Amino acid sequence: MEPQPVQAKPKSKIPWWLIVIVVLLVMIVPIGIIAAMVLVSLSSARGKATDARIMSDVSQMRNVAENYNSQHSTYKGFETDPTAKTILSDVQKSGSKINENTTDTTYVIYATLPDTKKVFCADYNGSGEEVNSVSSTQTSCP
Repeated sequence: MEPQPVQAKPKSKIPWWLIVIVVLLVMIVPIGIIAAMVLVSLSSARGKATDARIMSDVSQMRNVAENYNSQHSTYKGFETDPTAKTILSDVQKSGSKINENTTDTTYVIYATLPDTKKVFCADYNGSGEEVNSVSSTQTSCP
């Protein structure tokens, strides 16, 4: 008896375009995941930057109040200073609002921070800090 030749299994032919699609998916999916992670990080950084800018603006308002007091011997009316008006406008563009409570001898300036939802407060004592809230009748930071 003569040995029979071994027949090779028929090769399945995969279309070239299917291979291209699989390779593209394998490369594009990880890039998309990485891009999504970067966008989330940037969003968080943007919120923190906005908060930092508002804190800086509140501190600048404290400087305006002190300068106004040295010229007029009162804190009342310092928000009418042209520099104060510019700062107030800047903070409104950031999505917050500067509030102030003033008497002749005291003041408190505060604004809500959009990212942390806390309040940044500055007062006539030179204090500048994040607090949970400020009452509309307070004249110094809690």
